[in-house]
Formats: sequence, structure tokens, C-alpha cells
Amino acid sequence: MPTKIEWCRNLDGTPGHTINPIRFRNKATGKVGHFCEKVSPGCARCYASTMNGGPYLSGLTYIAENRDKGELYFDSAVLEQVPRRRKPTTYFWNDMTDLFGEWVPDEWIDREMATCALTPQHRHIFLTKRAKRMREYASNPNLFQRIHEAVKSSMGYDNPKRPAINPHDLPLPNVILGVSVEDQQRADERIPELLATPAACRMLSVEPLLGPVTLQNHPMFWKSNAQLGWLVTGGESGPGARPCN
Repeated sequence: MPTKIEWCRNLDGTPGHTINPIRFRNKATGKVGHFCEKVSPGCARCYASTMNGGPYLSGLTYIAENRDKGELYFDSAVLEQVPRRRKPTTYFWNDMTDLFGEWVPDEWIDREMATCALTPQHRHIFLTKRAKRMREYASNPNLFQRIHEAVKSSMGYDNPKRPAINPHDLPLPNVILGVSVEDQQRADERIPELLATPAACRMLSVEPLLGPVTLQNHPMFWKSNAQLGWLVTGGESGPGARPCN
């Protein structure tokens, strides 16, 4: 759906889109929403958790104890919207959850990446607080084969003489991989993982900024060939927002 997130705008300035194929059905009520688990101080006032704890989505907030109270599933119908959209669009994936959470099977990540590979006209953004798993996934020597198989099995594309992608397409040029950090501790933990992640463009979201974050002194910026292509920052919003100086 269209989003007001400023850094998710299309290149022509029009609103980009968010997309959430990973769904969560409350076993007790049957209501459908999303699921995640809070992992660090930046998650304390998570808008997605608040929304899911209300009456219109699953009714379950993002705490570990709620994982067994619902059923996670992959909504292919949501995924199929992306190839059907011809206009070049910026997609922010999984803004209501974390794609690299331990509850997400690798096969679901493969399907999302396969969709990105099949839609070079679009720009795709992924953000995570689970930087280690993202780095491990993107560094997997079998990643090309995994994505290629996902293209064939999930998207109905099966032409071995003309594969949808080839090994030289990785990392996918239209995919931006990023991590979120909120303070110096989380920056020091996640930035090295981000810089070690194969990506055409790496993004750092310093939001919500809860304290000073120094980047200039981070040795990984100067001792490796890795590059950071994009940085966004901001504070919390809404009633009770923690201050951002």
C-alpha cells in the first residue's frame, strides 16, 4: 500500500509502497495481522506492535510469549502484486515485522528476493535489527541457486535455457539492505555485520535516535572496502515519544 515514509518515495517524488507478505493469524480469534519480537530499546514503542495489539489486526503485541498464540503464514497473493505493477516503484518490505527474525523460514526470504529479481524496474528496501542473520543469508554460497529455485517454484517461471537471473546478478542491483540502530551499543553491534553483507547498496537507519551515535570513529568504515550508501535518521513520533536531541 502507499506509504508516507519520506525515504520510501519513488524517484519521481511520488509515494512509495510498503508490502507485508508475512502474516500472523490469532488462533483464538482468527484475526489476522503481523508478528515480530522486540529485541532492543528501539523497539520499546514499536508502532506495529501497538497496531497489532489493537482490535483491527491480530490483537497480539510483539512479545515472545505471543508467538505460540498465532499461526504464521506466507500470503502469496500479497507477493504477486509486485510483478503486476509496471510503474517503477520503491517498495519497503516487511515494515510491520523483521524479515530476518528467527521465526521466518529461509524459504520465505528466498521468495521475496526472487520477486525482487523478477522486477528490476522497482527499487526494494529491506531493514532489519537482526544484522547477523541478514549477513549470513546474503553470504550463503548457494544463494543464487536458492533464489533461482524460488523463481521457478513460486513465480511460475521455469525456462532452464533462459534463467530469470544468473550468478552475476548478485548482489541484486535494485535491492537495498539496511540495519536499524538507535544508540552507540546497537551501532557497534550491527554496523560491522552490515558492512560485511554483500549488497549493491547498504542503508543505515538511525531511528529512533535515542542517544549519540558516532560513526566517524568506527574502524570498519576505514579498514574495509565496504561502503555505506545511504543514511537516514529521526526521532520517535506520537504521544510519549522519547526525546531526540
